[in-house]
Amino acid sequence: MSQPVVEFYLEPGKPFRLLLTESAGYFDPPQITPIEGATVEVVHAGKVYYPTPQPFGINPVNKKFYNYSTDQNTVVPLDFDSDFYVSIKDKNGRIIEGRTSILRPVEIDSISFLTDDPEKAAIQVKFQDNPATDDYYRIIGIQDSIGGEGKWDLIFNDDAIQTEQGGIGSNYIFFQGSKVIIQLFHISKEYYDFVTSTKNASDSNGNPFAQPSKIMSNVTGGMGIITGFQPTQKRAYCAISSDSASISAR
Repeated sequence: MSQPVVEFYLEPGKPFRLLLTESAGYFDPPQITPIEGATVEVVHAGKVYYPTPQPFGINPVNKKFYNYSTDQNTVVPLDFDSDFYVSIKDKNGRIIEGRTSILRPVEIDSISFLTDDPEKAAIQVKFQDNPATDDYYRIIGIQDSIGGEGKWDLIFNDDAIQTEQGGIGSNYIFFQGSKVIIQLFHISKEYYDFVTSTKNASDSNGNPFAQPSKIMSNVTGGMGIITGFQPTQKRAYCAISSDSASISAR
């Protein structure tokens, strides 16, 4: 039986945007079936926001589709202390609910390029990780411009970090003379579980020897994710010679 699927990413300073669709059966052809005419309410700090149905759009930064949004002047407030409560009711009376908060951002300390190749470089990003807490991150490396090619996209937890000054590195994927934009997201465990489980489900699809993988959601009445984040960002320019890589970053 199909059920509602929601992806709702709250980013301070941006409109409230979400994708609301109907799930498809295992043997159904791949398709996106939008849920139209639903009522969406977001309650935060005593104020209610109402994203309304829109034609399909795409966020140019995170490349996520949406079909519900507020206007450009009604944006997610910058608040790391109060939760956001979301309630969605479709025309069939189904109710999807969830809550989230926006985690405090983690600043990028430094970016360095590593290379033994005259044309390509790996990149290492360092930031301050709190050793007293379990933390989860997403890092994205975009080449040339904010709307450019996404060369690096990694979800990880702080088990991969050995010191308080966390460091994470890419493969040799960036080219000589390239401008690189690095975005670091401090994400919730729920979002980490959601992305990991959807990847596992995708990898097992069509494999007769793989166990079915359950999608980990943080909503009731359907499946999906409601989460918030405030990314930090640095731009870097990589100039590579045969024996070194130099960098300017801001």
